[in-house]
Amino acid sequence: MLKHLRRRLTILFSILTAAVLAAALTATCRMAQIEAVSGADLVFANTVSAIEDAVTENNLVRDGWLASQEAAGRLVLYMEDNGHPLVFSGGWTPADARTTLVALAREQAVSAGLNPDRLHRQKVNFSLNGAQLSGSYTCTAMLLPSEQMSSAVLLYIIRDMGPLHDRLWAMVWQYTALWAAGALIVFYPCRKFHRKPHFVETLLMHTSYDRKA
Repeated sequence: MLKHLRRRLTILFSILTAAVLAAALTATCRMAQIEAVSGADLVFANTVSAIEDAVTENNLVRDGWLASQEAAGRLVLYMEDNGHPLVFSGGWTPADARTTLVALAREQAVSAGLNPDRLHRQKVNFSLNGAQLSGSYTCTAMLLPSEQMSSAVLLYIIRDMGPLHDRLWAMVWQYTALWAAGALIVFYPCRKFHRKPHFVETLLMHTSYDRKA
């Protein structure tokens, strides 16, 4: 009876410990994911500001600099100056065709509230939607008029969300592995503990045998 009770208490303790460990690791994983998303969003916002400043202040953007910004941030950049597209081959090759991404960005930017006919500074953020897309993308579209308000640059910054999503899933698997290792550490000694006879139980068994004898 004592052995059965001890076994039930040990199993209960192990389950509670594993549950507490799962809750703690889930909260930690969630905080780590929030921090990762915030950090990635901050880097993207800084990149958008740098590109915006380069277009509005310098009036001259070099292909090499744009290519480095694209490759570093996994971005697809597209610009139009007074309706004339900037010839730019890009700094990397996304999973989906650039022409497809740009076409969707131009179409959905209008739905998000961008009006190219109004010559004032505009900025909209939206997610790219398309059945033909194999990846996940967001887009920041801006209309940047000149100082004389006689012309404007349309700028589309398409962001590939695949690396960030992969990083978040890697965190999930990492913390899941930590929980599994912790659960094994909790349950394995309990299993070995069950195989060893308890001192009190052994003493009672010997006393019972002596009385029968």
